[in-house]
Amino acid sequence: MERQYIFIIAGLGILLLLFVYGKNPGIKYNFIVTSEVKAEIEPCGGVIYASNGTINYKLGEPFKSGERCTWTIHSPNATKISFQVVENGFIQSNMEVLKVGYFLDSDYKTIGNYQEVVLNYSSYNNSVDVPGPVAFVRFHPMSLTGLGFSLVFSSVSSGISLPFKYRNFHVSSTYGKINYPGHGKSYQPLERVTILLNPPVSATLALKYFYGDCGVQQDYLSIYKWGRYGYNDDSLNLLQQFCNSSISSIPSWTIQSTEVLITFHSSISGKNRGFEFIWVP
Repeated sequence: MERQYIFIIAGLGILLLLFVYGKNPGIKYNFIVTSEVKAEIEPCGGVIYASNGTINYKLGEPFKSGERCTWTIHSPNATKISFQVVENGFIQSNMEVLKVGYFLDSDYKTIGNYQEVVLNYSSYNNSVDVPGPVAFVRFHPMSLTGLGFSLVFSSVSSGISLPFKYRNFHVSSTYGKINYPGHGKSYQPLERVTILLNPPVSATLALKYFYGDCGVQQDYLSIYKWGRYGYNDDSLNLLQQFCNSSISSIPSWTIQSTEVLITFHSSISGKNRGFEFIWVP
């Protein structure tokens, strides 16, 4: 009888793991969360939830020309995040292949609020400081040749919890669906959501619906893309912005050799069904 109980408990444990880590019918994403304060990451892009850490990408190995890698760094309650290149194998030294981006004052709705600074990798100027708590590290070597790099980041916190609810996702599948917040739930006030979409092939992205609030504060859904030629473009290009679901026809955009950044900014009283995107090759 005792052995039967053991098998039953083990079976329930396996079912629970399948439920938690199995396919999610809502957002399909690839993100990394750590309960520790320090994170170390190797893959090309992802989400890092940590106060300090290291990004090692193909260190000592050749990278491919035209790669596009973006890491979203979320350092909880950080007022400042510092980045420094500690090692690189780049042959050319005058290419702006590493940049750090951020939204001023956690404002995802105001056009032009996204800023970027060059993260140099020369021995005399290899560090930058940006406002927290969320920043984007972008690597796009274009025709640059060489080996990989290693950079470290650390954050400074005021010790005061910020009022915003940050959600960050990365999606790199060939096709899929993004439903936020999903499962019949409503989004909450003061949400700050970023979804970085980077399909491996050209795709068509379509907004199926957006139920927001165009009241006094307004809830904004914005679709941006970085320039096709990476760092020849210093900022995000706005494709379209919405504050409610009054869409006469389904808007769509072509994603080709670029990354798309979807941001959602809810007001102090915002609460509604959210939005859904689909993309296909």
